[in-house]
Amino acid sequence: MVDEPILLPGFLVASLYKNTLVEIIEQPETGQPLAKATGEPAQTCGIDVVVEKAAFLGGNKKHVGIVVNDSNGVHIADKDLYFLENILAACKLSLKDIAIFNIHTKNMVFADTKDLLQLKYLLLFGVKPTEVKLPFEVPNFQVQQYAGCTIMVAPALALMNSDAPDVKPVKRQLWESLKRSFNI
Repeated sequence: MVDEPILLPGFLVASLYKNTLVEIIEQPETGQPLAKATGEPAQTCGIDVVVEKAAFLGGNKKHVGIVVNDSNGVHIADKDLYFLENILAACKLSLKDIAIFNIHTKNMVFADTKDLLQLKYLLLFGVKPTEVKLPFEVPNFQVQQYAGCTIMVAPALALMNSDAPDVKPVKRQLWESLKRSFNI
């Protein structure tokens, strides 16, 4: 038996560990690899590995990224998730089709995330494009093409998740933009 490690390509490792993220760093004292994240360490092949909660929520089957800035949840507050699920259903999408990022708990860089998850769509709810390192600003509900990705900016889900009369026109604008974005 050979004692040399087997190296797997990054895309294969990512597909094997869809719900975990591990950052490999060197221990300052020994220079040995150490995975740094949150959670409890586990011993694997002589390397301490610590598993971190997934950076996004969802299955990403249709390569739709949704970015929020929510201080009330790891990914998104339950009431806003329910509202978002209704929006997704109207677009013939589900949580299996999307990836929700919360920039309040974890930074997100558009270029890196687009490449890693092969994003085709990016919806920013209550997040400015510059907050995810996009090189431009666009008004709410404007559909923008950039780097092979359809991008739309909208107010925060919590602001639109109401039946107040002044919110209805905002919801209508959101729906019109989503229809343009997803060719509905």
